[in-house]
Amino acid sequence: MAAKKSAQKKGKEFEADCLDHLRSFMGTSRCVTQRLYDSHSSGGFLPSQPGDCLTLYEGKLFLFEFKSSDKHLTLANTREPLTSLFSDDQVAAMRVWKWAGALPIVFFKANKTKTVEVWNGDYIASCYVTPHKSLSHHEDRIHYAFEASFLKDRLLDTLRNVRHEHLL
Repeated sequence: MAAKKSAQKKGKEFEADCLDHLRSFMGTSRCVTQRLYDSHSSGGFLPSQPGDCLTLYEGKLFLFEFKSSDKHLTLANTREPLTSLFSDDQVAAMRVWKWAGALPIVFFKANKTKTVEVWNGDYIASCYVTPHKSLSHHEDRIHYAFEASFLKDRLLDTLRNVRHEHLL
């Protein structure tokens, strides 16, 4: 019998899938992606990073954070996913990078349902720092959800659509 994967291992696999898909766009579009190694991956030699990767797509910089959970089915409706999945440092980084002109984007995978949600990182940061506020599907202009099997297509859609919306 195969050993059950830990939530952390599932999260790293989701992050690796996202990074592989983002890197695959490098040969077909004006896109470059750089993984940002976290303290754990570097053996504790690096300070905390602002996100999981930076992607420059057609002149617009994206800061991506990839999250997954065995427990939560969505990031919306309660504060608990925000406070358990995000740290103060991650939220501060999303706000600073947004202030500097980057577009912080969070991809969240619910492992039980194999669905993925896309959220505006700036909206997540705003809810995180506001007491008693939880995410709402109606307030976040970027939010949408899809089956994990469509991850590659939806990553590219996100780059195209969010870039277009923010350049108008």
